[in-house]
Amino acid sequence: MKEKLAYNLHTDAELIVLYYDGHQLAFDALVKRHAADLKSYCLKYIKDKDDSKDACQDTWVQVLKMFLEKLYKESGKFIEWLRSIAFHVCQEIIRKKKKQKTDNDESKMEHSD
Repeated sequence: MKEKLAYNLHTDAELIVLYYDGHQLAFDALVKRHAADLKSYCLKYIKDKDDSKDACQDTWVQVLKMFLEKLYKESGKFIEWLRSIAFHVCQEIIRKKKKQKTDNDESKMEHSD
């Protein structure tokens, strides 16, 4: 428990360095710190709760992949970088939903003839 509390005292940049140094709990601390913000950010773009949860999860997966590939470069605040990834994830989900709806509408039209 003491170890988790210590992570809460670090900045985002410090947590990322700790994660790169092998401290998995540092990533967990980032997730906990930004979970509520990310959730509301995704819900703002995707009005469906389930889809916004998927967007949050997909965003964290993308962040983790980028960390593993050492693609994160601190050039601003972590939260802004996180939101940028979330924006693209949300846009992709919205595109897929629209395509799915269009495909379903076209299928219904074909079957109604």
